[in-house]
Amino acid sequence: FYVSAFGHVDEDMIASLHDDFKQWLGGFMSFTTKQIPGTSFATAMNARDRILNTVDVLIDKFMAENPEDSERAQITIMGRLIYGKDKDNNRVMTRDEMKDNILNLIFAGHDTTYASISTLLYHLSENKDAMDALAAEVSTLSDPLTADELRNAPVLNACIHESWRCDPPVAGSFRKAVKELHHKGYSFDA
Repeated sequence: FYVSAFGHVDEDMIASLHDDFKQWLGGFMSFTTKQIPGTSFATAMNARDRILNTVDVLIDKFMAENPEDSERAQITIMGRLIYGKDKDNNRVMTRDEMKDNILNLIFAGHDTTYASISTLLYHLSENKDAMDALAAEVSTLSDPLTADELRNAPVLNACIHESWRCDPPVAGSFRKAVKELHHKGYSFDA
């Protein structure tokens, strides 16, 4: 995600983000949601703060390397988050909202990838013919892989799509209103 979103990111930064992300995830099931020093929740929230600080630096880097009118700013999710405007040409998001959305994308990407891999491995373990066909196809791929090779691997893609069909990585999405809404006689608080 980081490389595709922000361009080249040094390996030390990726390793640091990876470690912080694991710590952040580790606090999700903590006993308390109070930031008591030494608890897994406090450790997780400190890791989250470090991630957001790093994302802040990456946003600055993206903006310096990709002006608003550049192609990358126009076609990437980062460009749209950073430079997005409403119909009145006003910025859509504050800096903190951008960072929270990027963190949400990181989490969503991790979570759906994890779920996809887990269910794919389960389905392959239950279907020897599919596993054998996939193993045969994978043995013909080059090392290192290219994106085109992955896109054009019919058995791999069929297995992934069938696994998603049987067990979608995201069953649904729940959103929170950012302002009070009224629709067909119903009111939704922010």
